[in-house]
Amino acid sequence: MEIRVLGGGNEVGASCLLVKMEGTSVLIDAGMRMHGDEIMPMLGMLDQAEGPECILVTHAHADHIGALPVVHSLYPQVPIYATPPTCDLMRIMMKDSYKIMEMRSRQSHSLPSYTEQQVDSVLNSILHFPASNRLQVGNITITNFRAGHILGASCFCSRAAERAYW
Repeated sequence: MEIRVLGGGNEVGASCLLVKMEGTSVLIDAGMRMHGDEIMPMLGMLDQAEGPECILVTHAHADHIGALPVVHSLYPQVPIYATPPTCDLMRIMMKDSYKIMEMRSRQSHSLPSYTEQQVDSVLNSILHFPASNRLQVGNITITNFRAGHILGASCFCSRAAERAYW
């Protein structure tokens, strides 16, 4: 198993993990930072040619979803999964994240990291995590468990062959 921390490893914000196991790669969250100059996770650490096989969203806070429009524009074919309540909350929170980013861009006289159209595109692409709470992605089975953080929050257990990873 290989884990790349693209953001959120030693801070609150920009949560983004790339998990590779048994030849399958999964991106968990793609958040933005609320403070500082660099709001995006280190997306340059992603393999631009291959990309992840799916994206899992743990919950709808901006520090876990704020960079999804950028990731989705890089990998528009990669499915994004979240629980139904998280999907509903993302519709509100993504718009809020966009407003925060746009305001910060105006204040710093810089270009926003993504457009409102990219926000709409990612919101129209999100899939509900299967009702069975299990998802087969490549060589791993991912099981969704309630996390209790906010409505719809999840933690995931990934299983490959006889090994389970939390």
